[in-house]
Amino acid sequence: MLNKKYNISKKMASVALSLIMTTGTLVPGFAEINHVESRANLGILQNGKEESEIKAKLRKLVEGIISDNSIRDRYVGTIFIKTVDNGTPFDVFSDGSKMNEAAIQDTPWWKLWQEAYRINGKLENLTDAQAKSLYDDLMLEKTALCFPLSNELRRDGYYEGKEVDFDIYKVTSVNSYTPAQDIYTKGENNTEIKKLFGIVAVVKSGNEHDIMLSMNKKMVKSIKHISFNGIATVKPITAIRPVEQESDIAMFSVTVPGEVGPENLVVNSLKYINNNNEEVTISEPFGIDIKYSQLKKVNTSLKDKRPEGYVENKIQAWMKRGDAIKREIMDPTETRKIDAALREIRDFRDMGEEDLTRLYEIVKPIYYAEYKETTRGILTKKLGQQKSSLDSSIYSPEIYTKESLENFKSELERISRSMDNKDLSDLVGDVARVTNLSFTVLRYNTEKLQGLYDKVKDRVDKRESYESDSYVKFLVAFTRAEKWLETTKNTMPVPNDTKEIYDELKKAANSLKRKDGNSNDLIEDEKNKGQENDAIYDIKVNLQKPNGHENTDFSKFISKDAKYIVKEGGKSKKLVLYLKPIMSDNKIDKLITEFQYSRKNILQPANTITRKKYQVDFVDGSKALYSPEKIELDVDGKQDLLPIDITYCDSKEKVDGKRYITDNKLSINYDEKVKTDNENLKPDNGAGNKEEPNIPGKNESKDYTVNVKFLHEDGHSETHAAPALINRAKLSINGSDKILTLKLRPLYGEGGNPTGVISKIYYFEGNQKSGKKFEAKNKTTARIRMKYGSVDKEYEYPTQVEIPVDGSTRQLYLGLDSATPVFGDKTHAHTVVLDIDYAKKTDGYNDNEVDKTQLINLINSIKKDYYQVYKNIIPEKPYENLMSAYNNAILVSNNINSTKDEVSEAYKNLFNSIIKPNLYIEFDIVKRQADADLKSDSESGKYTQESVKEAKKFAEDSYKELKEYLARDDIQDSKIDDYKFALQHSPDRLRYDTRELEKVISEAEVKSNSDKYTDETLEYLKDKLSEAKSYLKETKSKRGQDKRAELIKEIDNAIKSLIEKTEKVSSQARKSLESKVSIAKKIEQGKKSKLAYDELNKVINESVNILNASGNDDDYEKQIEKLEKAIEKFKTSEDIKIDNADKNKEEDKNKEKDKNKEKDKNKEEDKNKEKDKNKEKDKNEDKDKNKEKDNDNSVKKNIDAKIMDENNRESMADIFLKDHKVVTKYDKDKDQTTYELTFKRYDVDKPSVGKLYVKNGEDFKEANLANEDKGVNTFKFVRKGEPEKSIIIKMYIPAMNAEKTAKLTLDVKNEIAKSEITSLEGENRYDTACKISKKLYPKTNKKAVLASGQVTVDALSTSLFASKKGAPILLTKSSYLPSETIRELKRLGVSEVSIIGGYNTINRQVTDELRAMGISTERIYGSDRYDTAIELAKKTGSDLKKLVIVNGVNYADAISISGYCAQNDYNMILTNGKSLSDGDMSLIKKSDEVIIVGGDKSISNDLERKIDMIAKKTRRISGYDRYETSLKLSEELYTKTDEILMAAGDNDKMTDALAGSQLAAYKKAPLQLVSNYMTSRQKKYIEDKKISNATILGGINSIGRSMRESIKSLIVKD
Repeated sequence: MLNKKYNISKKMASVALSLIMTTGTLVPGFAEINHVESRANLGILQNGKEESEIKAKLRKLVEGIISDNSIRDRYVGTIFIKTVDNGTPFDVFSDGSKMNEAAIQDTPWWKLWQEAYRINGKLENLTDAQAKSLYDDLMLEKTALCFPLSNELRRDGYYEGKEVDFDIYKVTSVNSYTPAQDIYTKGENNTEIKKLFGIVAVVKSGNEHDIMLSMNKKMVKSIKHISFNGIATVKPITAIRPVEQESDIAMFSVTVPGEVGPENLVVNSLKYINNNNEEVTISEPFGIDIKYSQLKKVNTSLKDKRPEGYVENKIQAWMKRGDAIKREIMDPTETRKIDAALREIRDFRDMGEEDLTRLYEIVKPIYYAEYKETTRGILTKKLGQQKSSLDSSIYSPEIYTKESLENFKSELERISRSMDNKDLSDLVGDVARVTNLSFTVLRYNTEKLQGLYDKVKDRVDKRESYESDSYVKFLVAFTRAEKWLETTKNTMPVPNDTKEIYDELKKAANSLKRKDGNSNDLIEDEKNKGQENDAIYDIKVNLQKPNGHENTDFSKFISKDAKYIVKEGGKSKKLVLYLKPIMSDNKIDKLITEFQYSRKNILQPANTITRKKYQVDFVDGSKALYSPEKIELDVDGKQDLLPIDITYCDSKEKVDGKRYITDNKLSINYDEKVKTDNENLKPDNGAGNKEEPNIPGKNESKDYTVNVKFLHEDGHSETHAAPALINRAKLSINGSDKILTLKLRPLYGEGGNPTGVISKIYYFEGNQKSGKKFEAKNKTTARIRMKYGSVDKEYEYPTQVEIPVDGSTRQLYLGLDSATPVFGDKTHAHTVVLDIDYAKKTDGYNDNEVDKTQLINLINSIKKDYYQVYKNIIPEKPYENLMSAYNNAILVSNNINSTKDEVSEAYKNLFNSIIKPNLYIEFDIVKRQADADLKSDSESGKYTQESVKEAKKFAEDSYKELKEYLARDDIQDSKIDDYKFALQHSPDRLRYDTRELEKVISEAEVKSNSDKYTDETLEYLKDKLSEAKSYLKETKSKRGQDKRAELIKEIDNAIKSLIEKTEKVSSQARKSLESKVSIAKKIEQGKKSKLAYDELNKVINESVNILNASGNDDDYEKQIEKLEKAIEKFKTSEDIKIDNADKNKEEDKNKEKDKNKEKDKNKEEDKNKEKDKNKEKDKNEDKDKNKEKDNDNSVKKNIDAKIMDENNRESMADIFLKDHKVVTKYDKDKDQTTYELTFKRYDVDKPSVGKLYVKNGEDFKEANLANEDKGVNTFKFVRKGEPEKSIIIKMYIPAMNAEKTAKLTLDVKNEIAKSEITSLEGENRYDTACKISKKLYPKTNKKAVLASGQVTVDALSTSLFASKKGAPILLTKSSYLPSETIRELKRLGVSEVSIIGGYNTINRQVTDELRAMGISTERIYGSDRYDTAIELAKKTGSDLKKLVIVNGVNYADAISISGYCAQNDYNMILTNGKSLSDGDMSLIKKSDEVIIVGGDKSISNDLERKIDMIAKKTRRISGYDRYETSLKLSEELYTKTDEILMAAGDNDKMTDALAGSQLAAYKKAPLQLVSNYMTSRQKKYIEDKKISNATILGGINSIGRSMRESIKSLIVKD
């Protein structure tokens, strides 16, 4: 709307537009007066502002990635963690060694987190278009690096599948992430390609999976070529197995990182030979979708399939890495985690385990710590670079606002302070923040531009005063300035165009032509205050140490008098220094050979104006050396502390020795400069020859050696192409020509195999990446063969290349072409920075010099000052060995004539020399930490002085022993770890001061022995005293948790709760009510209705409550009246109508009752008790009979049958087989079937079949003739197992007087009992328990067991006890009985209840409720869950010869086996997983058999070994989680069953399973825990066992609909 705002013609607007287009100046749009940005697609509020939908979507994606830690673990131990530097793979295999700073930044998880944090830092200022672009890019990266994986295969192993276990899909490429990796989406099923394949197999080895597919031999003869799409930027390794002599099936395998889906397991191309010997090519990509859950694990060891020492080498590498990272970290918590991991690794090794999945779980603390330390190193460097830039003129107030510079500095300090306490994700975020901090915090200083803008803005409205052409140019410049000022308020666009825009606006304003011929006032820049004119100054300089003090030793190198020369109006500013040797006894002691200084944060050599030649006498000879005398530095006239780097030689060293002065600064006193006319510095009389000009390119012709390396484009960290460059290059100077010769070598991966080469190098005109590109000259080349998967190819590469240089520019941009078999024939172009250290160049070049990269890297990793700080800690000999090895390594690295053996020996000596010093330092830190912990603990007053002294003595003795051990030559890692563990845990020897607790216990025991108080309140006090005494006993042997104050408080509360007994004098009214209640309780239901009888009992219970709670006669009188009315109402209620038969039965029953009552009256009290016991026994026997009846699968079944002769034709005997059926009777307990065959007689006196024989093995056994009546012969025989489909028989046919062999076939399928799936579910867990009770006890039952429905642990061992007692398990709340439980107690007519658990679990209010219902109670409990289990075991009355050991904390395993325990008389012992009490161990020693349930996380291997040592017979049943353990129990303990119970295995849902354990025992069926999906193993169990009946415990909230459908599909058959 240019013409509207400024009222100019369309023609002028088009001129303005053409100017913008031709000058390349982009004006994002002219501002309109009433312009309002579109507010479409607005989303959530963010920081008080409404955020657009796309930005909200991007924010959600970013936050999801930042919080996702799964990607960090998925590639560990796979080839897919190898990084790729612009197309070339470099080996940083994660099992080998700790990743360096360069490698870690190319890992998938780092890339994703970095990008997410980078976007997060600038999200607020993004436009919707930018947000959309970044969202698409980030989604692409996430899809490529963090794709979904199924996790069905939990353990290492070999898994097989069939054709139905995988599918082939068409896939479509939707994007490309790298040249090796496209992004695909799944399409429709491709049945044609599926026909080419046979079966599938997967070898899982940790996170790496080898997927193998065979080809259909009817269609494919052999495979010529197969290529897979890249995964996480790496091409998967493929292998084609040719047709072998013993096999005619072609196969291929591909290695992938996990259970990838069809979008990632994509075949790009397939070439094969068909059975017509034709070559067929499939070029359309297709995806392979493997149904991992359906694969079957084959019981084959992977050890034979892996290379020798495969797992052992990985274990060794991880142990070394654990030891190494321990010495780097200072966090005691992390150190303990690593120590624990190392112990587990050693156990893993000692047990001979091979499961890498388990190993990678163990080593997590190690690589987490490595990642954090490496990331801290990266962050420290980034902070240092930014701080250095802040100190230099790069970030000056002329360029950036002072406020933003302060914010920048403050943010750097904040990040620096907090980085030690951050987790890995936050550290990676800080690296991103620091890297991009200048863009997010700094703002350009536009003050000058703003002033100009304000000065000329009034000219915008004076269009009529100016000629149109000049006005349009001005308007364009003004609008651009306006937009720039607006943009730079909140962002920092790159590049900084402030000066350019200022100059453009100034020029356009001064070029405005007025129509009246007058001229505007020209705009001139204000002169800067204090601006220097051309001048020469005398100025003072000196050398300063990092602490700001003058470096008096080395200041002698530099004359304090210098010249400061200003030219070209201040554009050129030079500092001229005069250098000289340091003398001693008229001889040269030290001499400068190179002088560098920091300019714009980059070290560069000073310009040498003159130099001198000196003869220097060294310890091993004399040598002539050049030294710069007069040098020139570019300065800004403001920075008064200039970082410098000086290289010098010392006469006390060898000839080739070099020394360096770093971290010093040149102090320049600009404030006291003195103007002069003399530009020359007068040199003093040195010992060298006369001054000799050193004009580059004129007098020099010489070779030098310079250090070089490849860096990333940012010019800081090394790129992964760095190993391809030999870091010592040849610099040849011939006149004005300077040529740098680089030496290259291939990149090598794991096992020393070549993985890639640099095929071409390019340099750029003017060292600008946008400049013209020139190919470097290849001086020599070589060829190398490389293999990757199916690619096997020879590559040519340069070994020496020549690049022209200027001799001073330290960093050059180079283009590299990389070639690797990973990308086949493709090469990939990328850009690096070549860093050339001219300052430390040395004379001459040895073409045969040994590569010292590894040695130099080791030297650089050792901080000499660090060891000097700990000199008093490290013994003299190890310290001297280290210093000697270090100095020797430096000499070897600096000597260009060093041999390969010398370099190798220097590296070996230096590496070995740092081991012991590091250990001494590490243990000094550990000791000081232990001392600090002990000091803090001893001052807390919690512990006894004796234990404090003992712990301190133990720490001192351990440290002393350790130092003595370290002095030996044969130290071992395991022993070192033991000493460290002992030191770190020395505070565990402290013991609590329990005197106050003992005093409280003593005083409370006096009260507990008193008879003044009620039994219940005394019982509570005794419980608390028992807990306190147990704790006292425990504290004598270990420190444990400090419970003293808590126990004292509980005992105090128990004492306060004591209630004194009160004598209740029975009044006449009370006696009368008691009498009425007694009479009412004897009333039976008889012919009255249940409703009337319940109403009467309700009033009876009320009366009992009043007798227990009230002492008021009025209450008694009222209740007597109420009870009498209730009795009268019951007696006058109508009788239930019954028929005559029922009447007779009822009369007989009443007569029997009367008779029994008469007998009862004549018996004594003890005989009554015996009778009750016999009655109970009879009732239980009846119940057992009912159970047998319910469980009886021996019902006769008529099965359709035929008898076929040897020629498979209908036998003559088949005509006489009655009804063409056979009666079968299967006995489940004996696992045998009885068969009955009935043959009709063909005559009254003559049977059709006289004898019947049944084949058993090789022989025939005669069947029993069971019946000859009524014109039939019936034969019976018994065979093992369920009814069979066919049986070979032999018959004697009297009519033929011959024996005929035949086959009896039975249509078993038609006669299988109908499958059934039932669900026992209530409205809640309490109702579910009641449903199970009704199933088990349909009639009345006097006894019940009550367990907590809220605290499961105390009821774990209940099942056997309840079964022995013949009682259902019901559940209760902690403080009251749920209504469902009350109803069930009444239905059963319960008179005795056993409460399982202490008063904290089920309190006294529940006991009171039960007693009010007329139910007596007993309580079974111990001091904790473990004692409770023992108490229950004692109560079962069993001989405790069969035991089950389970974890009492994670109690899922206990639930799974509880039914089996109840059924087979096994007592359950609970453990914390690490130890058992002396009492438990005593029981185990006396037992005949022990079953340990659960893996080593539930019950440790150490505890298992202890049990093995004392038990007669032990076995462990375990799986990798609770569900597989539950399944394993079913497989191993229930070999014969066609029923199953299923319950939810989640912690908050397992109470259903607790109550169901008794039902499992009754049904003699396994109780399996299930999750929200059916595993392949569970499916297989149901199918293999032919399970026909399933009972689901719990409602839909416990086991969901989809799981129920899965069970139903397997159980119920149509």
